[in-house]
Amino acid sequence: MVEFEHLAELLEYDVAAVEEPEPPDFGVAVEHSLYLVCTHAKKDPCCAVLGRPVAAALAGGRAEVWETTHVGGDRFAANLVALPQGHYFGRLDPASAVRTVTAFERGDVVPDNYRGRCTDSSAVQAADAALRSRLGTVGVDAVTHLDEEYADRDVRVTLAHGGGVYTVSVTAEEGPECATTCSAIAPSRPVRHRVTEIAEGRLGAAAR
Repeated sequence: MVEFEHLAELLEYDVAAVEEPEPPDFGVAVEHSLYLVCTHAKKDPCCAVLGRPVAAALAGGRAEVWETTHVGGDRFAANLVALPQGHYFGRLDPASAVRTVTAFERGDVVPDNYRGRCTDSSAVQAADAALRSRLGTVGVDAVTHLDEEYADRDVRVTLAHGGGVYTVSVTAEEGPECATTCSAIAPSRPVRHRVTEIAEGRLGAAAR
């Protein structure tokens, strides 16, 4: 982490270098989780209208919370990202945001409002969220992504939890007509990833 007093100080850093295979050291490593709440009104007014009350509710707690620019998924506002783990939560209000962050600080992911991990594809995010909803509140790293197989618009995602392995079937389809942002001129039909089946097996069987 680096603290700046003036925006001009950013010019001293090569921010594109973070994309390199071995990026340079940048500031001081943060030893705790950092929570980002999107409050970017210019991208979508919903993010400010719904995000700022969430950020305010979290600001009085022990967790470190920043208001930030666009993090993706305007229609899921208010959005929250937990770093460095990369877990996304959406459609939060102040009460659910406090529950979410309180649990995350204990090392747990509450499945309500969970959107998945930023490093996963949309299909895997949907599968991860659906499996956590079935299992209930489980650890931040308790679900492991093993594999994903694509067949046109259908995806078979393999996830592990504890000693079990789960095959989650996901299909990509056109969602219902809706206004995807507060600034949308007309409604649209965004693609959504719908979980159609969750099948449980044994971890050893999956390895064979």
